Amino acid sequence: MDQKRVGETELAKAVVELLEGGVLEKDEWERRLHGLEGQHGEEVYRSLFFILANLDFSPGDAAYHWQGLLETWDEVNQAVGQPIDVRVAILHYFLEIDRKLKNPTIVEMRILREVRESAILDGLTHVYNYRYFRDRIDHEVKREERTALSVSLLMIDVDHFKAFNDCNGHLHGNVALQELAALMKSVVRDIDVVTRYGGEEFAVILCGTRKGGALLVAEKIRKLVEETPFAGEETQPGGTLTVSVGVATSPIDATDSQNLIAKADAALFKSKNEGKNRVTPYSDDRREFVRFDSHLIGEVRMMEPEGTPIATGNISQRGLLFTSETPCQVGGVVEILLTLPEDEEVVCAAKVVRVIEKEKEYEVGVRIIDIEGMDYHRFQKHLAGLRVE
Repeated sequence: MDQKRVGETELAKAVVELLEGGVLEKDEWERRLHGLEGQHGEEVYRSLFFILANLDFSPGDAAYHWQGLLETWDEVNQAVGQPIDVRVAILHYFLEIDRKLKNPTIVEMRILREVRESAILDGLTHVYNYRYFRDRIDHEVKREERTALSVSLLMIDVDHFKAFNDCNGHLHGNVALQELAALMKSVVRDIDVVTRYGGEEFAVILCGTRKGGALLVAEKIRKLVEETPFAGEETQPGGTLTVSVGVATSPIDATDSQNLIAKADAALFKSKNEGKNRVTPYSDDRREFVRFDSHLIGEVRMMEPEGTPIATGNISQRGLLFTSETPCQVGGVVEILLTLPEDEEVVCAAKVVRVIEKEKEYEVGVRIIDIEGMDYHRFQKHLAGLRVE
């Protein structure tokens, strides 16, 4: 897209946002359009009249009509006895003063919204489309640089979806994609962004979310999809429709949007390669850490409101071995609450890497992914203190 076209698109978007922003008084319209004129010139007035009344003037003529409209706007305000909206002002000016409107076509805001949404929403699933995703992920990563708030990205792919379509037909496949999109939207917050990345792949932008929180959301999505019945899923391996998820976070994994997408995609590939139906965080950390015996008490939450008591067997800077009466799923993500000496509590997000069933309990090995409110350096200092004891 050439630079001129990009500028026109940005201007039209800005004008639509003004129109959607509620009723503005005449002075406020004058101030805001003057601000846009400083960026786009008299093209701003041409855009306003074209979007709202389907009148296509030259930029100079549009600016002339805008000045005439401002003069009559004051007169109508005085005659009515209260401020009127820009749409009424335009109708009055072109019907009564300049006679340009033979058949008034002032656009309703509902139509404006529909036109705008058609450009950014996926037609099948009604979540955001790939074009919107690329703009939004770039915006969120840049905002993270200014605000120091993390942004996380989930790349989600439907497992064995070609086989699902081959067995059930594309119509059933389309229905499944619609249901999957609805499930994802039900899990995330309003500020988060669910998009159809392409085909059977989705991307979810989690705004202001660290990796630990993102992994918990990803696991909730994975588990919800696995437990939700889909028509035709009995044809799938294991008899269940499932998804694989890759997770990456800025700035710890990437400092620009392109690399963040690449890291989340690499994590997704690992999920698919290691057996599917799992959540994998991006990591290039292959260091080994010293492990030592520990006897901490805590609880583990497997995406449920209530936790299950645990007792740790040994611990390292990046790993934990504990016993529990409740099993965990290998590849799943859990939240662990540990009580350190002096009654300090630490909340960790961890990935389950090993489960051994014993006589009356389960021995679970996890890899620590994120520690809420504490960096690894501080956590390591706590571990050093534990080791001395």
